[in-house]
Amino acid sequence: MRKFFYLFSFAIYFFISTTSYSTTTDLVSAVPQIYNAEFSSAQTKISKFMASHPNDPMGYLMRGITNEWYQLVKNKPGLNNSILDDYTKAKDLAETALASNPNNLDLQVTLGNAYMYMAKKYLDAGKKLKAGNTLKKAKKIMLEVIEQDPNKSEAYFAIGMFNYFADNVPPGFKWLAALLGFSGDRAKGIEYIKKAASASHLTQGDAQFMLYYIYSRKEVNYPIAQTYAEQLHKTYLNNPIFTFNLAEMKLRNKDYEESRALFGHFMQFCAQSEKQCSPKYNFLSNFFMAWSYMLQHKNDEAKPYVIKARELDTKSYKDRTEQIEKWCQKLKI
Repeated sequence: MRKFFYLFSFAIYFFISTTSYSTTTDLVSAVPQIYNAEFSSAQTKISKFMASHPNDPMGYLMRGITNEWYQLVKNKPGLNNSILDDYTKAKDLAETALASNPNNLDLQVTLGNAYMYMAKKYLDAGKKLKAGNTLKKAKKIMLEVIEQDPNKSEAYFAIGMFNYFADNVPPGFKWLAALLGFSGDRAKGIEYIKKAASASHLTQGDAQFMLYYIYSRKEVNYPIAQTYAEQLHKTYLNNPIFTFNLAEMKLRNKDYEESRALFGHFMQFCAQSEKQCSPKYNFLSNFFMAWSYMLQHKNDEAKPYVIKARELDTKSYKDRTEQIEKWCQKLKI
């Protein structure tokens, strides 16, 4: 569950939906700027929106999500309590608005999203039971939404997420999951997320990213994972994370030349923004470059990347550290 929530923030990071409460064009237009790592422009639009609509939960929800993406792309690790504060404020404002407008489905979706992100932050803080109970609230709200409107595609994303990951709990924890009411259906989970990914709404990119994660890390189906990585990279060229993901999938699918070209772009980002480049991704980009050349027996081309990967090794991957040492022995480095 921790991996799910970690990547959910990496990736999913924009669990938002349109709302008839008072969403403006400026607020909606901030979403692609967040995905494109244009944080300054996005934050300006969100701040302007919040100043004009202080009681609209969407402003707080988007500000929290923006700060999560900023932390990820700009390599700012650690808990940021202001993010949980924003999600909690969004939840409170949505509940207040629903008290006088209980049939507003868009507000219900916003409330469900706020609970989902609150659950993520509770897990970040190690509050697992609280995270689980909060996540259940998000699922319940979204089920009520699609009961009233089966075409509310953005609500299927949350339900799909819950179903898939509740059905993928490690065997030793299944009893605890059952006790907490975490029962799901993997196939239905994927089906629901695909439904969200195929529709045009503000969570479409999130659903595409989660399908990329599921197929690349859980289902280990690299060809399908690459289709979603390509969609995200093509739409958001400035996001280095999407560049890295597509490069890895190209490598996994043995498209070595394209993979190296993309990793080259990612390395340019790291060279230009050394302090803002995640040490993990910097290491992995060099490791994968070395691997691609070694797979083709191009030892001379691989050597500088093997050396760099050894220099940058974060020691977070025992198998890759061991592989680097084997390469060094083979290349007599």
